[in-house]
Amino acid sequence: MKRYLFLLVGYETPTTEVLNEWEGWLDKHIDRIEGVGGQLSKGVYLTKDSVEQLDWDDESLSLVSIYKAADFEEAQAIAQDAPITQAVQLYEIYSYR
Repeated sequence: MKRYLFLLVGYETPTTEVLNEWEGWLDKHIDRIEGVGGQLSKGVYLTKDSVEQLDWDDESLSLVSIYKAADFEEAQAIAQDAPITQAVQLYEIYSYR
Protein backbone atom coordinates (compact mmCIF):
# COMPACT_ATOMS: atom_id res chain seq x y z
CA MET A 1 0.00 0.00 0.00
CA LYS A 2 1.09 3.54 -0.73
CA ARG A 3 0.57 6.50 1.60
CA TYR A 4 -1.35 9.66 0.72
CA LEU A 5 -1.56 13.05 2.37
CA PHE A 6 -5.12 14.32 2.63
CA LEU A 7 -5.48 18.08 3.21
CA LEU A 8 -8.98 19.44 3.73
CA VAL A 9 -9.36 22.97 2.37
CA GLY A 10 -11.86 25.38 3.87
CA TYR A 11 -13.66 25.51 7.16
CA GLU A 12 -17.19 26.04 8.34
CA THR A 13 -18.38 25.46 11.88
CA PRO A 14 -19.80 21.94 11.57
CA THR A 15 -23.39 21.13 12.37
CA THR A 16 -24.28 17.92 14.19
CA GLU A 17 -25.29 16.47 10.82
CA VAL A 18 -21.88 17.24 9.29
CA LEU A 19 -20.07 15.79 12.31
CA ASN A 20 -22.13 12.61 11.95
CA GLU A 21 -21.24 12.44 8.23
CA TRP A 22 -17.53 12.72 9.08
CA GLU A 23 -17.85 10.06 11.78
CA GLY A 24 -19.51 7.70 9.30
CA TRP A 25 -16.84 8.41 6.68
CA LEU A 26 -14.03 7.77 9.18
CA ASP A 27 -15.68 4.52 10.32
CA LYS A 28 -16.03 3.41 6.69
CA HIS A 29 -12.33 4.01 5.96
CA ILE A 30 -10.83 3.20 9.38
CA ASP A 31 -8.64 0.44 7.90
CA ARG A 32 -7.06 3.00 5.54
CA ILE A 33 -6.23 5.65 8.12
CA GLU A 34 -2.56 5.73 9.03
CA GLY A 35 -2.59 8.98 10.91
CA VAL A 36 -4.97 11.79 11.65
CA GLY A 37 -3.10 14.96 12.48
CA GLY A 38 -6.33 16.67 13.36
CA GLN A 39 -7.85 20.03 12.72
CA LEU A 40 -5.46 22.86 11.95
CA SER A 41 -5.78 26.35 13.37
CA LYS A 42 -3.28 29.21 13.65
CA GLY A 43 -0.63 29.26 10.94
CA VAL A 44 2.13 31.30 9.35
CA TYR A 45 3.81 31.41 5.95
CA LEU A 46 7.59 31.41 6.46
CA THR A 47 10.30 32.45 4.03
CA LYS A 48 13.97 33.09 4.67
CA ASP A 49 13.23 36.78 5.16
CA SER A 50 9.66 37.05 6.42
CA VAL A 51 6.85 35.63 8.50
CA GLU A 52 3.23 36.26 7.50
CA GLN A 53 0.16 35.28 9.49
CA LEU A 54 -2.20 33.06 7.49
CA ASP A 55 -5.82 34.12 7.39
CA TRP A 56 -8.46 31.66 8.58
CA ASP A 57 -10.95 31.55 5.73
CA ASP A 58 -12.64 29.27 3.22
CA GLU A 59 -9.31 28.61 1.47
CA SER A 60 -7.35 27.66 4.59
CA LEU A 61 -6.05 24.16 5.18
CA SER A 62 -8.21 22.86 8.01
CA LEU A 63 -7.44 19.15 8.45
CA VAL A 64 -4.50 16.87 7.74
CA SER A 65 -4.50 13.07 7.59
CA ILE A 66 -2.54 10.22 6.06
CA TYR A 67 -4.34 7.35 4.31
CA LYS A 68 -3.21 4.11 2.73
CA ALA A 69 -4.40 3.05 -0.70
CA ALA A 70 -3.27 0.70 -3.46
CA ASP A 71 -2.84 3.55 -5.95
CA PHE A 72 -3.66 7.19 -6.58
CA GLU A 73 -7.06 6.37 -8.11
CA GLU A 74 -8.15 4.52 -4.96
CA ALA A 75 -6.89 7.36 -2.76
CA GLN A 76 -8.83 9.82 -4.90
CA ALA A 77 -12.01 7.75 -4.57
CA ILE A 78 -11.62 7.71 -0.77
CA ALA A 79 -11.15 11.50 -0.75
CA GLN A 80 -14.11 12.11 -3.06
CA ASP A 81 -16.29 10.06 -0.71
CA ALA A 82 -15.56 12.48 2.17
CA PRO A 83 -18.10 15.10 3.29
CA ILE A 84 -15.96 17.88 1.79
CA THR A 85 -16.63 21.48 2.81
CA GLN A 86 -14.66 23.21 0.04
CA ALA A 87 -12.01 20.92 -1.45
CA VAL A 88 -9.35 18.33 -0.72
CA GLN A 89 -5.72 18.47 -1.75
CA LEU A 90 -4.38 14.95 -2.20
CA TYR A 91 -0.70 14.04 -2.49
CA GLU A 92 1.12 10.73 -2.77
CA ILE A 93 3.84 10.47 -0.12
CA TYR A 94 7.02 9.26 -1.73
CA SER A 95 8.86 6.64 0.28
CA TYR A 96 12.63 6.47 0.10
CA ARG A 97 12.67 2.89 1.34
